[in-house]
Amino acid sequence: MEFSFKKRSGASSPDPVPKPKSLLDLPPEILLRIFKLVPRELKLTCKRLYVFNNSYFYEKLVREMGQSILYNIAVYDLPYLVKYIKSFDYWRKTQREILANYNHLGDHVLDREVRKGKTPSEVVSCKYVADSWQLVYSIYKNRRLFIEYSDYQVDEPDSSLRNGLLYIHNTYIVKYKKTIKLSPGVYSLSCGVVMKNALGFSSTNFKVVKSSNDEVILNYFPPTTMKDLIPQERFTVVDAGLFAVEPKSEEEQENQVIDSPLVDVDIILEETGLFLKSGFVLCFMDVNGYAEQDYTRNSKGRLIPIKGPPMWIAWWGDNLKPSPGMLVNTLLKDLYKSINRSLSIIAPSSHTSPYQRIGSFADIYNNDETSDSSNGVVHHLETIKDNDESEDREKADLLVRGNEEKTNGESIPSIVEEDNEFWSALNSPVDVDTYNQNFYSPFNGNGEPLLRNFRFYDIIGKREYERRRSLTKEEFWFPRKNEPLKWKMNTWFQY
Repeated sequence: MEFSFKKRSGASSPDPVPKPKSLLDLPPEILLRIFKLVPRELKLTCKRLYVFNNSYFYEKLVREMGQSILYNIAVYDLPYLVKYIKSFDYWRKTQREILANYNHLGDHVLDREVRKGKTPSEVVSCKYVADSWQLVYSIYKNRRLFIEYSDYQVDEPDSSLRNGLLYIHNTYIVKYKKTIKLSPGVYSLSCGVVMKNALGFSSTNFKVVKSSNDEVILNYFPPTTMKDLIPQERFTVVDAGLFAVEPKSEEEQENQVIDSPLVDVDIILEETGLFLKSGFVLCFMDVNGYAEQDYTRNSKGRLIPIKGPPMWIAWWGDNLKPSPGMLVNTLLKDLYKSINRSLSIIAPSSHTSPYQRIGSFADIYNNDETSDSSNGVVHHLETIKDNDESEDREKADLLVRGNEEKTNGESIPSIVEEDNEFWSALNSPVDVDTYNQNFYSPFNGNGEPLLRNFRFYDIIGKREYERRRSLTKEEFWFPRKNEPLKWKMNTWFQY
């Protein structure tokens, strides 16, 4: 039996909903949600999504660190940020120019007086900043804490800061403390060291403390058998664990003078008893952020990593010469000195060094004769005296900016003139065009690929590491000749 239906006169069928022909036809809100899931994969599919990725990290930077971060970049950090990013042009010039040409960017303004007459958004809309927001975000999200004169305390003259490295020899007191500002999230803490015999290193306590209420959010002791777990006279990175920085409470937000989401935390290294410490060199501390998709909240509402606890105790470079020139990136050191100072200026009160000097031991070293292996310090390390460490001795007090970050639509307010000398001293004489190419080279001086080895907690950690490595692009571990060795870069993370 057949049935036939007649269309009722005067009735019209609804127009069909147009189907999107590609991902780019989706509404921006939906496209953004999809992009957040797989940003690394999508940004390489077309020019529009590559531009979208750059804008995404700009919004991410401002959202996580506050609108005032643009003020800090525009007024203080711009010259050093541009120099560091420009030194990667050997690797990423073509990709950067795609964004620079798309946004019609010009050169950055060096004259601070000229920058004062512009808004922060206008100042940062320049080459090497507005075409590199992912790298800028990574720089401010992660921190490499180089050791400065005002950060540490020792009680013996044989221990001192030279060329950016803290040599520990025959001392009972070793204390290090630096206050930094971090956006809420999950972070890992690690310490770069070079060990000769590591006497007393296992009794050293690594802590991260929330400055506002002295809450300890990370507490780590190295294994007692550390000297047997890692090789001697090799640059080694010791994993100190994970910690979570929670957003400010309502009470903290009400009491703050300036509306900023950044949270003050103290990175502390100190001895836990009167044990002699000798035979190792502290190079730097790394604070590296986790991507948003790599952490969540537990049943109590606390931030926790999805991947679980750390898998490895430490890793070391097999054929990486532990010399200051290979461990301390001069451009990055200048940049982070500027960032740490500029972010601290947001604070409503001045901040001084947490330690008072004992005697005048830091002035004793005037030559290189104290650097041989007979005094317990690794003889491979260069011991040229760090001339710029003395600059901080008379400049420990940070300046106060008040409420000047409210600059939307207004020119940048006048800057305290006392700051000029500090920032003008951060211009290390290096060849910007080739410096990072040499520093992050995947090969050593003999042309051999740089390799590293890991010491894991157990076989389960080793297997998990191998699984994750198999999911990572091989270029991350064995880059091409004109690419940087990314595991040496604390400022480069594929979010």
